[in-house]
Amino acid sequence: MQNKNIIEELSDYKLDFNYSKQNLKLRTSKSLFSAPHIDSGTLQLLNSLRKNKEISYDKCLDLGCGYGSIGLFLKSNNPQAKITLSDRDLLACRFSAYNAAINSLDVKITESIFFESIKEKFSLICCNYPAKLNEEGLTFLLSQSALHLEEMGTLAIVVVKTLKSFLLNYLKNIEIIPSFQSSSKNYFLLHFRKKDLKKIKSKKWFDSIKTFSFEEKDLALRSSIGLGEFDTISYGTLTAFELSKNLDLSCSLFYQPMQGAIACGLSNNLKKSKTTLCSRDSLSLKMSLRNTKNYDIDAKINAEAWLTKNINYNYLFYRVEHINNTSLDIYNLKNANTKNLILFGKSKLVNSLIKNFSFKVNKKIIFKNYIATLISKFH
Repeated sequence: MQNKNIIEELSDYKLDFNYSKQNLKLRTSKSLFSAPHIDSGTLQLLNSLRKNKEISYDKCLDLGCGYGSIGLFLKSNNPQAKITLSDRDLLACRFSAYNAAINSLDVKITESIFFESIKEKFSLICCNYPAKLNEEGLTFLLSQSALHLEEMGTLAIVVVKTLKSFLLNYLKNIEIIPSFQSSSKNYFLLHFRKKDLKKIKSKKWFDSIKTFSFEEKDLALRSSIGLGEFDTISYGTLTAFELSKNLDLSCSLFYQPMQGAIACGLSNNLKKSKTTLCSRDSLSLKMSLRNTKNYDIDAKINAEAWLTKNINYNYLFYRVEHINNTSLDIYNLKNANTKNLILFGKSKLVNSLIKNFSFKVNKKIIFKNYIATLISKFH
């Protein structure tokens, strides 16, 4: 009931998804991909399934499910099928679960970085591939899909058009011919059989160690494509570090820590303190936990889609990332239980939240279009 009420508060849109004689009611958030409408890549993928008569719908996976449009349609259209929806974003998983409930659809929801938490094999895997993961992530996905398909299984994947040339050249070099392909103005779609994907050598997770500079201190951090600040520290992070480097940071929570750069930069302040990493993104938690451990910070993780009042902190480091997250930011700041708030990010977004809550700023640092603020006696 609690999650239901929160989802309804965070919902920005109510969609009626009418496709192939199925009607779904969907709640969506601006924080998720293609919130105002079902994107054309999803529709292209679903249309392609009708044209491939080899596909079995006995056991299906919607990988990177977002708010659930593909997986929930498959369940609605194939009531006897076993459907799993998976995403590394816990907010997406929460919305998918809510949308499954309001449509009375019995599906399995799993938070997972690609296939990391998925052990089953499927007759069909569908993926609307996130463009931000680029070419390296795409080859990783193809290599891992073969391990999670049944012998006669199919992978149906749609990618942005800019990846088409790379993908065709890559497949040509390893002599793989898709069982189906189609192209539109913005997207390129392919189907693969398991026997063809087995030709791809299994690839390791695509992360690497990057060196970042904090004043005179160099940080060697494990990073990954698909995370913000993958190879460059933002001015927002630098201002937050500068603002907090002389503070007594006992009992601190870092919300959306990305790779954990701020916490690692402040490692001398945190080695004897209670430190928590909180994010809706399981990839961010994986990377930031690994990095903080390397800098002798005894950090704990709190995987959650939003902040709650359950635990009290002395300092909350809260990164403001995008205007589309405004509803979630307002909810989080309304429910955060902290004595001091370090609110940082793009100046326009930070100042808008400060005005919304009438926060009294005790200290601030501004650099170019970014700002970090210290707000004491929070709430």
